Amino acid sequence: MVLNNKLTYSHPRKYGPGSRKCRVCSSHHGVIRKYNLHMCRRCFREYAADIGFKKPIVSLAQHFLHGMDISELPPELSCPTLQLIVLLGLDVRNNLAHKNIWEALMMNRRPDRPPLNFQLVSGDSHDLTTMRTKEPSQEAAVKGILKIDWMAKHLHRVPAVLVLFVDLDWNSPFWNEKLSECASKIQSIRHSFYGRNPYLALVLVQSFVTLPTDELATQKAAELCSSCELSSKLLFILPQSEHLFGYVVRLEFAFYDLAQNYYQNELKLLKSKKEALSRTVSQRLYVRYSFKQGFFSELRQDAHSALKYYKQAYQMLLEIEPVDPAVTELKVIGGYLTYKICRLYFKHIASSESMSHFQKHIEYFRNKTSKLEAEFEHSAWLSKQYSFFAELFDAAVQSGLTTSSAEHPGFYYQTAADYMIRRQREFELSSKDGENETRKAEEAEEQISTATTTVVGYCGQRMGWSLSSAIDSEGRFDHSSVAVGLLCNAMAHFKNYPRSVRSRHCLLVRLGMQYVRQGRLEQALQAFLQALGPLRRARWTSLVSACLAPALRCAHALARPKEYVALVLELLNVEYGVREPARRVQLQRNLLALSSGAVPEPDEGADRAESDAALMAWQRLLFDSTTTFVPVAAGDINAGLTVTGGFCSPEGMAVVAAPTTFQLRLKSDLPEPLQLTKVSVQFVGGNDPAQSWTLDTPVEQRPLLQPNTTHLQRPSRSILDSRRRKCTSL
Repeated sequence: MVLNNKLTYSHPRKYGPGSRKCRVCSSHHGVIRKYNLHMCRRCFREYAADIGFKKPIVSLAQHFLHGMDISELPPELSCPTLQLIVLLGLDVRNNLAHKNIWEALMMNRRPDRPPLNFQLVSGDSHDLTTMRTKEPSQEAAVKGILKIDWMAKHLHRVPAVLVLFVDLDWNSPFWNEKLSECASKIQSIRHSFYGRNPYLALVLVQSFVTLPTDELATQKAAELCSSCELSSKLLFILPQSEHLFGYVVRLEFAFYDLAQNYYQNELKLLKSKKEALSRTVSQRLYVRYSFKQGFFSELRQDAHSALKYYKQAYQMLLEIEPVDPAVTELKVIGGYLTYKICRLYFKHIASSESMSHFQKHIEYFRNKTSKLEAEFEHSAWLSKQYSFFAELFDAAVQSGLTTSSAEHPGFYYQTAADYMIRRQREFELSSKDGENETRKAEEAEEQISTATTTVVGYCGQRMGWSLSSAIDSEGRFDHSSVAVGLLCNAMAHFKNYPRSVRSRHCLLVRLGMQYVRQGRLEQALQAFLQALGPLRRARWTSLVSACLAPALRCAHALARPKEYVALVLELLNVEYGVREPARRVQLQRNLLALSSGAVPEPDEGADRAESDAALMAWQRLLFDSTTTFVPVAAGDINAGLTVTGGFCSPEGMAVVAAPTTFQLRLKSDLPEPLQLTKVSVQFVGGNDPAQSWTLDTPVEQRPLLQPNTTHLQRPSRSILDSRRRKCTSL
């Protein structure tokens, strides 16, 4: 047996349609090529066990751990709700006819075919759930609302229809022996599923087509049904002919009708149980039965009824008093119901109702926390709520739903990222104060231990929870990677709306912060520089100030002199730069050190490994460089050192072809005096190099700029425009 948890999948863009496709359903998406399977993921999941692969077993302890994580949604909640049909008696390995039947059932599962999930069972090697002895309803209601494995059980282990395939012709010479064997198999199957009520159908695989008027066939069919205690409506004939696929499709629709009846019977049973309840006494049971009614309605593909039952369950859930230890359970079940309700609303093209329900859901549970729940776990739950709603909204948009700049999935992705960042920050605080918080949590556990039970099998229950174990588990979670993914999804939606420019730049800043946390400094610097320009022009000083320090750290770690000098000059700006005197002095000295060919000191917040790597990069750069001249476009930044110039004359105007004086205005916000080594003024005359010239200030006129002062500099000689052009200020 081979475990199927490390298989690789081909990408359709890499291999292209026609070059790689599933040998069962001819799909090009996600084809598994390892072990020469050439099967898509769906087909592989369907009959992996039949071709020698073993599915990883999920233990009950793992189910309990899943119940501990209140933020994650179970996969059964979001997967397609397909009716489970179990096939017995097909030997696809050794019997070619059986293999053809199985492939006809599995290939080309188009939307026009019934939504069925076929599960092939050979011999006794099945994982189907038999009926257990049920506890009284009132006692079960005290334990919890919904069992952890209930949805998975009815999707993968409790069949709606059992189909037994038997090779038997009407004129078989071994008719009596086959008849007895068939009756014995059916009796054994009924005994195995005692307590459950799945439909049991019998399919006779025959080698030729039988006419409906054949008296022998009618007689033998009646004898077979009588011997097996089977209704004639549950007996089907499948002849082996060139029209096998058509017969199989007809069989599918027959199985679909049987499954519809099975789930309808389950709904009637739940309805009778719910009608016998008192809503004021059995609120939890009412929520449970309504949830199950909605789930079975989804299996029947009745979306309107499912939405009605889910809304009933959610409304009754809000009537339950949210007190410990039930707060977390109510929050988790409320999240499950909200996911179902919002998905069905989007399916019905009712986006406004979906958004309204989600906002009410968040407003109700936003401040509902339990003593058996850390702060970062509540933020994780809120982040997941916004994340799954954004995914549902995004899927609806891809299906044709129209949005506007004021309401689109990007806002929900952005909020999910905000809560993920908040989760990370709260986790870091909890890690520092872990001992005190653990002691408080233990005291809270002792206070409510009398109101809890030792059984942990229900969604949202957290018996045995401790803050120390929650912190240990949270420490293995990569917050930054999830936040980066959410921010990128948000930006992808904001880019579709030109009026959301400021929102995109704000997302860029947050994205850069998360890149810094991940150590991806190249991407972080690129994000910061991309956002800084528009933020300067918009005079969004708070975000500019937030960008400069981490951007400087990235520029220093990557040994980028041009970006480093520009960021230092801007950080020395008194308007939104660094205000601590010691830090300002350090920045200016780093700038002077770099101009003299020395390595600047590392930035604050850099660890030892990052500082050592930056030192080596700077030394290598300065050793290979022949000059320390770093050009900086000062007009594009708000530097702490500004230079402006212009023509001046006593008359207040410049005359063409007359001597004109040029004046420089130098302003310094630097914390220490700065000696200028060279002041050069270059006049650029359009595209003609002959009309450009440079004026250098003499050495004796180069100023010593004092902190927080403005210096006027006038060259000793005047400039004569011999080309008789109009003089304009620079």
